Amino acid sequence: MAGYIRLRQICLVAPQLEPVIGDISSIMGLDVCYRDGNVAKYGLENALLPVDTILLEVVAPTKPDTAAQRFMDKTLGRGGYMAIFCCDDPDQRGRAANAMGVRTANVIDHPPYHGVQLHPRDCRAAFIEFNHTDGSDDVLGPIRRRDRTGKNRSARM
Repeated sequence: MAGYIRLRQICLVAPQLEPVIGDISSIMGLDVCYRDGNVAKYGLENALLPVDTILLEVVAPTKPDTAAQRFMDKTLGRGGYMAIFCCDDPDQRGRAANAMGVRTANVIDHPPYHGVQLHPRDCRAAFIEFNHTDGSDDVLGPIRRRDRTGKNRSARM
């Protein structure tokens, strides 16, 4: 399969964002660079922290019976929740996974973002997502360019 693929983000799940985000920030010397309000439709809240060219995300359920809560119950709160890879063609990667018997769990399409999430039961682990954002070929990307006040330092965002 031609094209590129790179690890963009690792997502952990926690019962609440705090004290997890505060602890990670203190231990690793990282600042939250972004909070994505779009995760609310899945009954979650989140915070992202930049680690070089990769994002570390922590999500926490805000409603009962979310996929994240079920994952925590199943794993006794241990393990990663998602591995997110950016690539040039998420749909092509999804079709290749489908051909191996891995179902698509969710397709996220809110331009300029497009993602294909694979079913964690078929992957026998956490969610795997392939995504692409128009203009995201810069490995540092616009999200990582926020300063400590949360203001965007990039004109591209």
